Amino acid sequence: MASTSPWGSDNWGCLRAGELNSTWMIVNVLTGGSLTFTFGGLGTQTGFYDWIMYPYNASACSQVAANQLAPVRCNWNGVSFGGTGLAAPPPAGGDVTNFEPPLTVAAQTQWLICFSNWSSVTTAVPLQFGGTAVVSCSPLPVELLGFEAVASMYRVDLEWLTAFEQGSSHFVVERSNDAQHWTDLLSISAIGESAHPTAYDAQDRSPLHGLSFYRLRMIDIDGSFKHSAIKQVDMRRPHAVAPNPARGAFTVFDVPAGASIDLIDALGRSIPIRTTTGPQEDAVLVDPMGAMPGVYLLRVAQPGHTTSLRLALER
Repeated sequence: MASTSPWGSDNWGCLRAGELNSTWMIVNVLTGGSLTFTFGGLGTQTGFYDWIMYPYNASACSQVAANQLAPVRCNWNGVSFGGTGLAAPPPAGGDVTNFEPPLTVAAQTQWLICFSNWSSVTTAVPLQFGGTAVVSCSPLPVELLGFEAVASMYRVDLEWLTAFEQGSSHFVVERSNDAQHWTDLLSISAIGESAHPTAYDAQDRSPLHGLSFYRLRMIDIDGSFKHSAIKQVDMRRPHAVAPNPARGAFTVFDVPAGASIDLIDALGRSIPIRTTTGPQEDAVLVDPMGAMPGVYLLRVAQPGHTTSLRLALER
């Protein structure tokens, strides 16, 4: 971001035209909680320090320059003493007109703050963070451009793209059946240091039946981490049979636990079959045991629900 102010006459009503000596800062939150800060305080510092604060991501700077991103907090100082910032009540020597309420922040989030030194003070200006949140001057390890989880025929394809990496260690794909309780599915080493986009991919070859949820945990070499957005995948599908037509044994996919499988001929008779565990979860291998060529009805039954499929057997 540039050191001069881009503000026009409005900018969401937070800062005014003619702001001076702007300084931009990205605040990295390691532990969530209530965030407070005091800029130009400590009881002796004087000067007007207007400021504006935004949620930060890869597109924040361009959105701010276009006046398209709403701030979460801002202050146009009322008095020129006691500093400014987030605090309730104001710190000793501070005036209520210069302070905004504390901000509740989540772990591993980033925030963009622009400080305007309108008074052109040339002495050192202290900045103190407080509250229950813990912040870090170190950048987060990864700037994630996107994370996707896409259902394939019998697997889930996982892909993600980073804009840059600095001191990143590895990625862990987490999976859940309720978006509340998560388990580690797989781990992928990170490139570590890169100023350019890097693509990664992996697969869940034994996905959960029905709805499942995926998220990415991006881990730094010091153990700090950040989560991606959650992606939902629906692996529910009509029962599928392959091959069909079949010459001998065939596989029935997406068979719920405890369901029964029957092969019915054109006269409505049940034909003897042998079933064994299929090549993957929820799959059953069926041996028609020498049934004559023809068109059959394959019935998959479970309590309260029965599905019938047309199956052709060939020589």
